[in-house]
This record gives sequence, C-alpha cells and structure tokens, in this order.
Amino acid sequence: MDRDGLLTMLRNRIDKLISEIVFEIQHAVYYVFSQTAGSWNKGDIEGPLILVKRSQEPQYCLIILNKQHHNSFYQQITSDIMFEKKHPQLICIRDKNKGVHGIWSVNSDIIESLHRILQDIANINSQSKMLKSLLSIGGDNMQARPSDSIFDSKPIQFEGKMPEEVLRPEFFQKGVVFDERNEVIAERDKMKEIIVALATSEQFLDMLASVIRTRDLVSKPQGME
Repeated sequence: MDRDGLLTMLRNRIDKLISEIVFEIQHAVYYVFSQTAGSWNKGDIEGPLILVKRSQEPQYCLIILNKQHHNSFYQQITSDIMFEKKHPQLICIRDKNKGVHGIWSVNSDIIESLHRILQDIANINSQSKMLKSLLSIGGDNMQARPSDSIFDSKPIQFEGKMPEEVLRPEFFQKGVVFDERNEVIAERDKMKEIIVALATSEQFLDMLASVIRTRDLVSKPQGME
C-alpha cells in the first residue's frame, strides 16, 4: 500500500484527524509489563508501526496496526508519557497512569531511530506546555514549531523472518525502572531549567514580544517625552 492509501486507511479506521505519516516500521510487537510478576508478557498486537501527525493536539500518535485482530495499539504522545530504550530492540512506554508497555522490533537501528524521534516530540510537547503555563496566553491555538530536520526520515525497509529465539522469556524478565530525575529535582532548580530552556526558544521570544506589544509594556516611563 502506498503512502496516500495508507493515510486514507488510517483516517477511516483509526483517527480522522491524522494529517501526515512521520515514520514507519514494517513489523513491531506489543508487550505489556506485569508490575506484580515483574516480567513482560507478549500482547495480541503485532504488525506495522506508524508514527503519525494530527491536525489537532495532541499532535503526534503512535499506532501498531494489528494483523491478528481488529484491535490496534494507539498511543497519543503527550508530556505525560515517558519513553525509554532499555534494550536495543525494545522501547518502553509509561503512560499517564504509570502502566508500562513495550514495543519490540527485530531491527535495533530502527528502534533507535524511533526512540530518538519520540524523545524529540516529548521535549517539544514539554516546552510547549511550560511556555503556555509561564505566559498564560495562546491556549490550544499555540503550535510548537519543531525543526523539520527532526522528522526528515523515510520508511526503513528490512527483510527476513523475525527470529523467535530472541523472544525467549528471559529476554523480557528484567524489570523496568524509568528515570525519575526530573520528578525529584527541587522546584527552584526545575524552574531554573525551564527558564534556561525557554530563553533559547524562538517561539518563547516571539510570544514574549507579542505579550509586550499587547500589554504595552514598552511605553515610555513617566516624565520622558
């Protein structure tokens, strides 16, 4: 199926607001991490993985089109979602309810590329959220403007059957501990990091200039002509 056909199918079957296909993996497998057992369990979802862009927020979503059943994997990418690559072939996802999921692919280079893009999107979402909070303007109409180069990727093709021996149980028996450093930083230090990050953002400077013009903060002090 070509890109246009795939895009039409995704809109009809998954989400009518999908506007663009950003990245593709020919075959991926969905896993769920059991917190009580401390082990990974293979889900009933596997098939093509597609990262898409939407015309409304949240702007990016991750989809696995299931070849086995009708239910597919659909994960919106927001600032509440964490992604970590604990193994060259496995991306771990922690959702807003702290449930842990995994996306596995036979090709570690593909997983690395996907992880890099997901991290870039998460950073963009986080900065956009902080910017809205600090300026208290723009609301849902404010758009993040990522560098086009971040998403300048083409579908990666690979051949060969997925080696079943890689899926042996011990491969997935290690627990998942997500990096919580951002959650334990003191509030003052966290705000300092936010301000430093935003100070280098073109969007921040544009919005700040807009605020200054709107609120007439550059008017001359009293006594000056």
